[in-house]
Amino acid sequence: MRRKWLMLGVVLSLCMVVAILPRYPKVHTSVVHQHQSYPAENKEITGFDENGVLTSHLPLIVLKADGNVIPGADIPTDQELYCEFSVIDNDSHINRSADTPTQTGKMAINIRGNSSRYFSKKQYAIRTVDEAGLPLKTAFLGMPAETTWVLNGSNIDYSQIRNYMMYNISSEIMDYAPRCRLCEVFLTNADGELEYQGLYTMIEKPKVSKERLDLTPYNPKYTETSFVVQMNRRIDDARIDHLKPDDVDVYSANLEYPDVEKITDSSLQYIQKEILQFEKTLYDAEYSDNWEKVNQRTDLDSFVDYYIINEFFQNYDAGTRSTYLYKNLGGKFSIGPVWDFDAAFNNYTGMNFTPDLIETGATFYYFYLTHNPEFVKRCCERYKELRKTVLSEEYLLKYIDESSMYLGSAVIRNCDKWYDGDYSLYYGDIEKMQTFVIERGKWMDEHFKEYIAIVR
Repeated sequence: MRRKWLMLGVVLSLCMVVAILPRYPKVHTSVVHQHQSYPAENKEITGFDENGVLTSHLPLIVLKADGNVIPGADIPTDQELYCEFSVIDNDSHINRSADTPTQTGKMAINIRGNSSRYFSKKQYAIRTVDEAGLPLKTAFLGMPAETTWVLNGSNIDYSQIRNYMMYNISSEIMDYAPRCRLCEVFLTNADGELEYQGLYTMIEKPKVSKERLDLTPYNPKYTETSFVVQMNRRIDDARIDHLKPDDVDVYSANLEYPDVEKITDSSLQYIQKEILQFEKTLYDAEYSDNWEKVNQRTDLDSFVDYYIINEFFQNYDAGTRSTYLYKNLGGKFSIGPVWDFDAAFNNYTGMNFTPDLIETGATFYYFYLTHNPEFVKRCCERYKELRKTVLSEEYLLKYIDESSMYLGSAVIRNCDKWYDGDYSLYYGDIEKMQTFVIERGKWMDEHFKEYIAIVR
């Protein structure tokens, strides 16, 4: 009996210890991405035959629009075209456009992008739905099932690997970056015939879910909640007001999560207050030089990794456009996931960035953080560490080579479709990316510490 009471006492003691332990927010684990460098194509069997049937080592995706207009080509819209899709992704990695699909389903689709929606090659936002048009989680090309996807077919990225490469590499640096797969896409015309659309990257759209940005789900019973906002050029009904100092480049902030149509007024006010308080903390610290509160409220490591990724590859939309900021319930402010690398590697239309630039510090949050000694210290240490691994010249050049070789003749088909067969655009862009990696890395190694260290 004494032993029984002793055991009961131990159990009660453990329960009391667990009850008083601090409840920290869930820590994310890095998402491993699949690098599609192998198997390479069999050049003897790939390409279009005399009947117009394509054989490719890449997965094939057919959007069955049947000649109907896909909304969004002229202006951003919430309108969607409901239609079917099919996927041909054989285990043999030999995929023929005439093959029986390995996957079929229904989707709601529209054209996405800011300036990119006006290019001839369109990009698509996809929601997978059931027969009744309700959201249906669907897995694509080995990626976990969800409802929202993006088919990125960058018109300005002649290499067709910028987004693919950067999401994969970012996933080796940050806790989460969108998964993605290279593929070739067809649309069906009014006669149901396949019309080739070229090379695309199927990408997970940033979303709060178990398999993507894993935050504590919203519960309308409570005021406090996890939330995600996106800074961008658009202004819509989900706009969140935030501080806008005159000397900082900043765009609108839009509520991405929770759904603006489902959130309570009290939760919306809570999010607004949290963001304003966070930004005021940054603003005050920059003038008082007391960064303790900032460091307590901020996941500095996420801001460090995001900064290094976008600065190294000169992705200068980051911080003002397509920039996500989130806070898990009970957690700190974090930045990410990374998004949209069409213009990275010195690829801005009509502009040329030299390697000797540090620009991200001019954006809203980084304007303040680059005055924070702890942020600067972590940036310098992290940069030095990453240059030995996934940001090393050897690693990046190898990644470009492997991705380019993997695409094979698909890049020729894409050039024939969109660039009048000017293959020099593709080969020149690959060389441009390689040169960029070498020159940018050399300059950053020599100057990164002195340029970021602007602590007053």
